[in-house]
Amino acid sequence: MKIAMNRFISASTKIIILINLLFLFSSTIHADERKDSIPLSLKTNAVEWIVFAPNVAAEYGLNKHISADIDLGINAWNRPNNKKYRFMHITGELRYWTHEVFQKSFWGIHASAGSFNINKVKTLFFPFKKDYRYQGTFYNIGVGYGRRWNIDGHWDIEAEIGLGYYYALYDRYNCETCGAKLDENKKGFFGPTKVAVNLVYTFGKKEEKIKVLPAVYTPRPHKKLTPAEKYKNIEAIAEKYPFVREVGSEARRDRRLTVRFPVNNAVIKGEYMGNASSLRDILQAVQDISVDQYADLNSISITGFASPEGNEEYNRQLSKERAQALKEYILNFTSVDADIITISAEGEDWMGLRDAVAKSKMAEKNQILNIIDNTPEDLRKEKLIKLNGGQTWYKLLHTIFPWLRDACYINVWYKKK
Repeated sequence: MKIAMNRFISASTKIIILINLLFLFSSTIHADERKDSIPLSLKTNAVEWIVFAPNVAAEYGLNKHISADIDLGINAWNRPNNKKYRFMHITGELRYWTHEVFQKSFWGIHASAGSFNINKVKTLFFPFKKDYRYQGTFYNIGVGYGRRWNIDGHWDIEAEIGLGYYYALYDRYNCETCGAKLDENKKGFFGPTKVAVNLVYTFGKKEEKIKVLPAVYTPRPHKKLTPAEKYKNIEAIAEKYPFVREVGSEARRDRRLTVRFPVNNAVIKGEYMGNASSLRDILQAVQDISVDQYADLNSISITGFASPEGNEEYNRQLSKERAQALKEYILNFTSVDADIITISAEGEDWMGLRDAVAKSKMAEKNQILNIIDNTPEDLRKEKLIKLNGGQTWYKLLHTIFPWLRDACYINVWYKKK
């Protein structure tokens, strides 16, 4: 048992070192991307509890799509009639989330090390016969696929299955208590490396719930109304919400509704940079127009943007994802038909950058505006990065660019009946 424990400790140490190296490497590369991400989840696997194995896991979001997971489990109990299914394990996993870290589906690469003592028990993971007792250590590496579902606020359910390769070093004994040692063996085999149904708690600020006032339905009066009387309500809505426009009127940038996103992020966060107010306004406006007796909700247009940092092609795709995220948000919380919502992706928001710099008190304002106005778009970024040895670009990253990461030009169009 002492040899098996030493092997387990040695292998576990290697797994921990590997996870820490991956964490430090990814943390260095993506430090800015992680500032606004949800950092940590704690969880436990219900499948292991079924076999009376206490376990705990922690997962940290490294950037927009990648997280690192490490979990520990132990079953130290003997069963009646000298049956045993005792084990300890430590597992590290690097995950790639297809949508956004801690949301929806993911793929993972994992590695485990552990010790086992099995007697008279048939197991899913070890293809051993019930005629003998087996004691030793194991190592595995595998690929997993899983998905996470949000229950309420911080709580999630997560399921994962993994397949891969095992390597086991073990001694074989007769089944009797303290039975004689028969031989020493090693064995490699393919099989399931992970089966999990996790209850997950994610730390981080809970999203503010967006409250919308109920729309008031006003029956049509019997008397004939003047146009001013008929359209009094819809015009009041348009005055209250500048992004509400009558069909045929001009769409103006200064009358837009804005929803902002963290860097490299296309997930709507209600608590981020005042988003709760914007989201509340658009839901309220759409609801109020929908019940108006003398106007129809004609269309909603959403144009996505990204700040000029990063790759141009990536920014265009990111701006499209941001616009799509807002469209899905509206569809989830209203009864609007998806066909009336149109989205477009404008990519890097140079016009927005120019407007923001022009209104700022930056010492380099005129230099920046000169580059934007007189340099071809494909060369602007390079010149701005080099300006003043990179100091100006650093200021833009931390003062202006956060206000350009938005799905803006959100206009709601109505048509009078």
